[in-house]
Amino acid sequence: MIEGQGLKKGEILRGYGLFQKILRESRSVSANFLRVHAVFPASRKDSKNSSPPLAPRVRVGFLVAKKKIRKSFLRNRIRRLLKETYRKNKSTLLFENLNMDLLITLTDRGYEQFLHEPMPKQMLFDEDMRYVIRKILDRKNVK
Repeated sequence: MIEGQGLKKGEILRGYGLFQKILRESRSVSANFLRVHAVFPASRKDSKNSSPPLAPRVRVGFLVAKKKIRKSFLRNRIRRLLKETYRKNKSTLLFENLNMDLLITLTDRGYEQFLHEPMPKQMLFDEDMRYVIRKILDRKNVK
């Protein structure tokens, strides 16, 4: 991995309450295997970790359902694949200079694909991530 390309601590969303808030208030965009819930908060002053002005504007969380994938090593593998897919495509979102929180998960079809083929090809997620990012940016530009 190239220096500066990874996800920084401030870019990753954590916590059950924050995930629930995003799921309640978000608009979701789905592709074949991925679903992304996006929230465009007006400001982040209400969060506990008030971030400095130069902090990343796009924060992301990764959600893999224990009810769908029982084995923890498989859930962690999916999470790593999702993180890598996002990391490779995040430059598009950062270029747009948006203030956004994302929650990335699999669709039912994505869970089925992973259960039938536990070592999926990264390119399946890459194509979906590019599609989903385009849809999010299109929706944001319409407003």
